[in-house]
Amino acid sequence: MGIISGFEHFDACTFTYSTQSCKVENDPIIVTKGELSGDRQGFNVGHDLGHLILDIEGDFKSEQAANRFTGAFLVPAATARVELGTNRTNLNINELHMLKHKYGLSIQAWIYRTRDLSIISENTAARLFQQFRVNDWYRQEPGKLCPSETPIRMERLIYHALAEDLISRSRAQELSGKPLQEFLVVDKFFVTMT
Repeated sequence: MGIISGFEHFDACTFTYSTQSCKVENDPIIVTKGELSGDRQGFNVGHDLGHLILDIEGDFKSEQAANRFTGAFLVPAATARVELGTNRTNLNINELHMLKHKYGLSIQAWIYRTRDLSIISENTAARLFQQFRVNDWYRQEPGKLCPSETPIRMERLIYHALAEDLISRSRAQELSGKPLQEFLVVDKFFVTMT
């Protein structure tokens, strides 16, 4: 997964790459926008992952299938039923906001997910979506935003290479594009990075 910034009308995309040094050809890369909330980023990545792995047949529409995959990927059916029960007559927005922060799935996606699992009825889902329309919550859901994702794999690999003396400190800083942290807090103790 990659994160980029600065494109106004961009959410996410998937592309493949291949190099002579790669053992696997056409490795997929999913890129999402850095300025999006964490739940939106997660949904974008899940959606594009769905397009990569689903073999859609029959009456399913590709976009709907990828959206449904994302909900199931982030919140499996058993998890949704543990959190909300098997049959509800209504859902509270505050309850869904809490679950949004626990699982990284937006409130609106939770409504779709519970409807797809028949935890709520079509009418209940329609009533909740009407509440979103009336309050203009479609673009900005109520409550605190989920923090944006920050990939750390590259940084972790740089520290790994540094620890194994595979690269110099100056090369590590060059690869990371920023000064390396001198201290990390681990269980309330400072660890000096040399």
